Amino acid sequence: MTDVTLVPADSIELSALVTLMNEAYSDYDVPMHIEDASMRFMLSSFDLDRSESRVALLDGAPVAVALLGLRGARAWIGGMGVAPAARRRGLGERVMRAVIERARERGVREVWLEVLTTNARAIPLYERLGFRHVRRLDVLKLAQPPATPAGVTTAPFELEAALEFAKLHRRAEEPWQREEGSVRNWVRDGLALECTAAQVGGRTIGVAIHRIAAGRASMLEMISVPGQESLSTPALLAAAFRPEADQGLRWLNLPQDDAASPIVLGLSPEFEASQHDMRLTL
Repeated sequence: MTDVTLVPADSIELSALVTLMNEAYSDYDVPMHIEDASMRFMLSSFDLDRSESRVALLDGAPVAVALLGLRGARAWIGGMGVAPAARRRGLGERVMRAVIERARERGVREVWLEVLTTNARAIPLYERLGFRHVRRLDVLKLAQPPATPAGVTTAPFELEAALEFAKLHRRAEEPWQREEGSVRNWVRDGLALECTAAQVGGRTIGVAIHRIAAGRASMLEMISVPGQESLSTPALLAAAFRPEADQGLRWLNLPQDDAASPIVLGLSPEFEASQHDMRLTL
């Protein structure tokens, strides 16, 4: 008879957690492979709390995991998976219920997660747990910079000023991975970020925070003055391209309710994936 126990994720070695994550995602619709360094990056960037996350042990071996990120009254599922050989035993539901209860005990009011729209196994589980679809998130890639609209110029901008601009003009919530908490964690950890402002006649109409690494530009935040998106969005996208970014620009989880979304989609980007953004109210 098999014995299942749930333990905090920090009770197993980091390398064992990485091995479990890779095994659980081995047949994922979007290929994923992480190493110890990338796991440390995720833990630090996204405020994933290993002590509040849970791992299921089957006869002592790690077979399922749910990672929990915590930021005040909000929480995020930073990854959930079950090793293929241990599926259909209810272990995914057990680890999810465990971290939801941990979040509740920490005073969390909302738990968020993203799930691929093609993940037919996980979506019914999340719905059974009470998560509800909020919006679609698209993972997009642009191979070439768009044309900058006439009359729009771009210039470097200070990070703190960009974050304040975003607070003032943001109308749609950024996904957990790109919201201000993550941006500040990257700055704390020494990642090199670039900020750009789009201006018309000396007036700032939009700002963007992006990063260039491994030959690719990654858009982290882009906020425009309402009504100015058609001017600022292409200008800020174009400014993020560099000769060293020969692999194009990637935008992780662009929300469908973001004002920039229809403009970016009009540029015919490559779709890497689409996800459901889901929320559980506690």
